[in-house]
Amino acid sequence: MVTRLRSVLCIVVIAALWLGVIAIRTPFPQTLVQHAMGDHATRRPVANVTKVEAQTNSWGTLTGRIIYDGEPPVPKKIDVWKSKDAACFPRLITDETLLVHPENRGIANVILYLCPETANPIKVHPSYSTNEAAVVTLTAKDGRFNPHVVLLRTSQTLIEIMEDKCAHNFHPNPFNNSPRSFWYQKNFDRAPVTYPLEETLPVRYVCDIHAWMNAWVVVRHSPYMACTDENGRFTIKDLPVGTHTFRIWHERAGYLASIFTAINEVEDRRQLTITVKPGLNELPTAKMPPKHFD
Repeated sequence: MVTRLRSVLCIVVIAALWLGVIAIRTPFPQTLVQHAMGDHATRRPVANVTKVEAQTNSWGTLTGRIIYDGEPPVPKKIDVWKSKDAACFPRLITDETLLVHPENRGIANVILYLCPETANPIKVHPSYSTNEAAVVTLTAKDGRFNPHVVLLRTSQTLIEIMEDKCAHNFHPNPFNNSPRSFWYQKNFDRAPVTYPLEETLPVRYVCDIHAWMNAWVVVRHSPYMACTDENGRFTIKDLPVGTHTFRIWHERAGYLASIFTAINEVEDRRQLTITVKPGLNELPTAKMPPKHFD
């Protein structure tokens, strides 16, 4: 009798253990888990959404327009017929020191750039990392430098390109970087140039052989700079939200921050201090008096 009871107890224990193992190894149906947890079972973490929104609200775009407050002057034409290399160029070359749109009076080649405080390094939007080490070009062709204004970061490389059949030299006049002058004797010659130091003012390029040729290279650590187009418009994208100081400069007029007096938070003819808010920040149209070019 005792032996039979032991056998029964052994069977019961073994059966219980076997059922327990099955219970441990067999998961609940996924539908039951989702039903118990509701939408939380498939919802993405909320923290990622908050982070994206915070980043979006941390940047703003600055845009505006600068116009000539008077009758648009007709661009001067430079007659290069007397040049010893006249056969290489068009006879008449436009003087680019002042270009005003004949219809909407927009002024081209007005330069704007951010002047951050050295004690507080400026934050740079991640989108600018794609061209941080890009190559930028300045080309001598048809008796002129193209483009007339180059925007260059200190991390980028400037390639000087020669596309004329006569000799030129690329002669920059930097303040902080080492001065140099390269001579190019043949078509399609080129050379890389770097500017590791930031320049307070745009660097003027000239050709010592052809006196009418000139261009400007803006050298900054930060990507936050712009040059007005033929309609006088400019845009600086993805600035960090907050109060910033900008310099506004034109080769014929010098500093131009005074044309934004109505919105300038600090009275300084050399600097424009404004608060950038999230999203689009459009400045009122600035009218430049003709006397600035006298």
